[in-house]
Amino acid sequence: MIVVALKTKRWQIALAISVGLAGAQLARSQSADLVLRNGRLVTLERSGGDAQALAARGGKIVAIGTNQMVAAFTGPSTRVIDLRGVVPLAAISDLRRAWALQLNGGVVGGLLGGSPDQVPQRYSAASPIELLPISVQQRVLHGTADNLVPFEMSQRFAKASGNSKLIPLQGAGHFDLIDPRARVWSTVQHNILDWEF
Repeated sequence: MIVVALKTKRWQIALAISVGLAGAQLARSQSADLVLRNGRLVTLERSGGDAQALAARGGKIVAIGTNQMVAAFTGPSTRVIDLRGVVPLAAISDLRRAWALQLNGGVVGGLLGGSPDQVPQRYSAASPIELLPISVQQRVLHGTADNLVPFEMSQRFAKASGNSKLIPLQGAGHFDLIDPRARVWSTVQHNILDWEF
């Protein structure tokens, strides 16, 4: 899974994209609907590694790689977005700690294919706290009453980052951050839509 937060001049959006690249290469003669570039995208593919850009068409990733490689998928109607910041919402920012706590029934082990002892390279490649420093600015939003992902995880990440600001949402639970009816919604919305990088 790739999680990307991005902002253009007027809006910002967080994307969680399931990566299923097998057989998904689009013929270069067809342009993508969306190209995200100038980022650091981490994949969990066996070939692994970081990428700078991705192209998507019809809601599916069709290319991931360098800015130059993905540029080949850009056409006249392609929406191109430069990645400039990260806004994690109640993020599991330390995958080793999530494994130790067995958050959400051990979902991290299922995602990465084992424990930190079994697949340490995957934890190193995918755990946000192990990818620090991250060159783009981050605003870390987390509810102080989150009973699914401990608030302390975001506190530790923000402190270790040196390039992020923690926005504690007092009394908010895990799902309050994505619920437009929650009392913290205006704060979440402001920190995503009105953030000047």
